[in-house]
Amino acid sequence: MTHSNPFHGVWRLHSALVGGELALGGKPDGLLVLTPDGQFAQAIISDTLPPYASGDRLDATAEEYSAVVLGTIGLYGVYELNDDGTSTDHVIGATFPNWANTLRRSGELRRVVDGDVLSEFSVLGGETIETVWHRAGDTAPSTTPNPSSARGDSRRPRQGSVTTSSSPSVKSPMGG
Repeated sequence: MTHSNPFHGVWRLHSALVGGELALGGKPDGLLVLTPDGQFAQAIISDTLPPYASGDRLDATAEEYSAVVLGTIGLYGVYELNDDGTSTDHVIGATFPNWANTLRRSGELRRVVDGDVLSEFSVLGGETIETVWHRAGDTAPSTTPNPSSARGDSRRPRQGSVTTSSSPSVKSPMGG
């Protein structure tokens, strides 16, 4: 690499769009870590994921498992800067198994940094996915997390309660 790396840092998800529409509930949470030496890890979680009624991640209904598949994505690997300023991701592992051991090149992935904002554009199944990230610290939660929820999500029911309302239909970056 002959030029500086504008991408490295820890980034919090600000927004996600699929085909121009809000994705993953409209206010998903996520973290993107791009190290100066070329490692990356990314996790995105929908804001509409209900807790499992059983309280056990290994004992869920088909609907609960489906919600997790459609409402989360995680991947990790290494990235390299190309001479033209683009980057190439070498995906080592992903929660979507078809992405494991693949490359995401400039035709499928484009990152743009403007100050403390990173915009990422990728193509999956013919649809453009746009995620906007802010450097960590810029999007810290403004309230104290609820002890019953690691994500501090006040919409989650208290322990022992069960909700029966359905989540709104949202686009998933996994094509669901």
